[in-house]
Amino acid sequence: MFDDFIELHGDRVYGDDAAIVGGLARFEGRSVVVIGHQKGGTRARRSRGTSACPTPRAIARRSGSCEMAAKFGKPIFTFIDTPGAYPGIGAEERGQAEAIARNLALMAGLRIPMIAVVTGEGGSGGALAIGMGNRVLMLEYAVYAVISPGGCAAILWGDAAKAAEAAAVMMRVTAPDLLQPRRHRCDRAGTAGRRASRLGRGGRPISATALREQLADLTGRSGETLGRGAPRQFRKLGAFEEASVPTR
Repeated sequence: MFDDFIELHGDRVYGDDAAIVGGLARFEGRSVVVIGHQKGGTRARRSRGTSACPTPRAIARRSGSCEMAAKFGKPIFTFIDTPGAYPGIGAEERGQAEAIARNLALMAGLRIPMIAVVTGEGGSGGALAIGMGNRVLMLEYAVYAVISPGGCAAILWGDAAKAAEAAAVMMRVTAPDLLQPRRHRCDRAGTAGRRASRLGRGGRPISATALREQLADLTGRSGETLGRGAPRQFRKLGAFEEASVPTR
């Protein structure tokens, strides 16, 4: 969907990380910034990164891309597919949580169009780090959650084996769940192509056409409106309902 992609490297401190790639590109002739997780289709490619689990270096790289987009008024597209931020000791020592928070704070203050697309796994802080947008789209079989179902089950019931139950009963992490009016965590969900979607009336293809429509709708809005819209959309992720948790 993008042409003339030029990747930006380095975290401006001490290293690089291939878990998230980003840079300048053209979308239907318009200059934009593209950011996305990179899992890699082969073991060799995955070994060059961290299986799309970003470290502070990867997140810092994307901060630079966001700052460039803001400086030159370029829209941002983010593509999310990660099981979560890298859980290693080294990442914690170098400020993993602070890096995620800093990037969220940066994106919350941007006054440019931002469109986030969850293409596969939208897991925990790894997804949240680049998940802020004026529009949030999901592919049909994508998931989006603050924690993995196994982690949720381990916290609630002390048994990670109850992951399926946690996902179905408590978390509701799939695209059909998040399209529901009461949960409304994404604006649109659909297939990656033109085939029929199981999402019914709420599901349409997520393609260049969908991105064009969303970008066209956002382009005519003021910077102040865009600046308020992305944080407001992101805060929907914090909505919750009181419920009793069964004990076993």
